[in-house]
Amino acid sequence: MTSWRDSASPEAQDQLDELLNVALEVARRALEKRGEFFPFAAVIEKTGELGVAMTSPDDVGEHPPSPLVIARYLDELRQRRDQLQASAIAANATASFGDAVKVDLEHVEGHALTVLVPYKSKRLRRSIEFGALQAEAGTTQVWTGA
Repeated sequence: MTSWRDSASPEAQDQLDELLNVALEVARRALEKRGEFFPFAAVIEKTGELGVAMTSPDDVGEHPPSPLVIARYLDELRQRRDQLQASAIAANATASFGDAVKVDLEHVEGHALTVLVPYKSKRLRRSIEFGALQAEAGTTQVWTGA
């Protein structure tokens, strides 16, 4: 079975791995602190700089629906795609196996992945335990038509 890694440059592999790790760490901290998180975006600029953007609830109302927040991030990422190497949008998701962090990753080379990482909350210790990640080909949304 072929993997996206078979056709991705080492730089693209490293950048997508880095974004996934950052997204999971940001999600973990939010889940441990608040028990939930709003969708957020992470990017690697052409300069190599890493950035994380979290929408303030004030920007889209007190309890914005996740699809609205994700659509906002997609619009922003599309507008900035000439300045970016890679992007990720992370959101809380419910899958057949329970709660999960969903991360949609894209790279300027054309690679797109969707990663689901199940999690369980350990309430007494206020910690999050991640399960095995599941990755599949994603849909190109940022560099569509680029």
